[in-house]
Amino acid sequence: MTIAIFTCLQPNVNQVYQQNAAYATAHNAPNGVVGATGSALVQNAHTSPPALYWVGRGLVSFDTALLPGKTSARLILLGAGWAEADGGQARLHVVQGVQHIPAVAADFGNELPVTMSGGSIAFGTPSIYPGVFQIILNSDGVAMINPGGITKLCLRLDGDILASVPTGNNVFSLATGSANLGAGVTDIRTNRATLLGVFRGVQFFPQLEVTYDGDPLTYPRVRFEYGETMSFGNVTPWQTSVPLFSTLSATVTGLTPDTYYYYRAAAEDPSLAPYGTRYSTVSAFNTLAPPAGSKKPPTLDLIGGGYI
Repeated sequence: MTIAIFTCLQPNVNQVYQQNAAYATAHNAPNGVVGATGSALVQNAHTSPPALYWVGRGLVSFDTALLPGKTSARLILLGAGWAEADGGQARLHVVQGVQHIPAVAADFGNELPVTMSGGSIAFGTPSIYPGVFQIILNSDGVAMINPGGITKLCLRLDGDILASVPTGNNVFSLATGSANLGAGVTDIRTNRATLLGVFRGVQFFPQLEVTYDGDPLTYPRVRFEYGETMSFGNVTPWQTSVPLFSTLSATVTGLTPDTYYYYRAAAEDPSLAPYGTRYSTVSAFNTLAPPAGSKKPPTLDLIGGGYI
């Protein structure tokens, strides 16, 4: 199986929302407001004061034109869900999206009859749970993915799908900023080390991860840069088909004993310009010094556990 990752086409992802003192009026409106209430992506809430019902539908799209097929998929969101105890509506659903790119006011009403859930996740009641939310798509959700074109999805909360009147504040908000790569190092010796990283994607924006049969796509790709100065000067081979939030590793050899090395992880996707390349923070390690009196870098004796 091969992994392909797609980042949302709309870097400033906004909801299409409506508000009114009557829930039915807000829920059934033919048009909404294109924008965001803070960082909210999707919303189904009653706020007081003022006593208003809010309905927000989050529209996300992905360019899956190069995707050769699909067998399973998950939608990755980084953010926080808020569901009040009296609301009880804390399940986020993925449904088929019919929006324009960019969104228009009429997309609010266009999404109204689309209620088949392609997958959902509960983000907790009654608290905020910041972090990574992974919505595993069911067979209906996988069918919504469009190889060879644009995949359009919509995010809605239970109350919006069921048209049940909310009694509390239920909101899912996206994290802001760019995704950082985690980086570490292990198995440090005199002339080699293994660099580690955690691939968190190129952006915090919604990401669609699809598993399929076939050759891996060129992007996104990840690698390490390392060297004796902050200019690095050395790189490991690019790695593709890396699942989101998985650990990647690369062993580098030919290092100088007892030497300080800088390194960082890099993720690249030119289709996301100007966001297309992201780096981890720069870290460092020191290779081991050879044993006293040694004239060459030692070799580890795997049987005796010492150097020879």
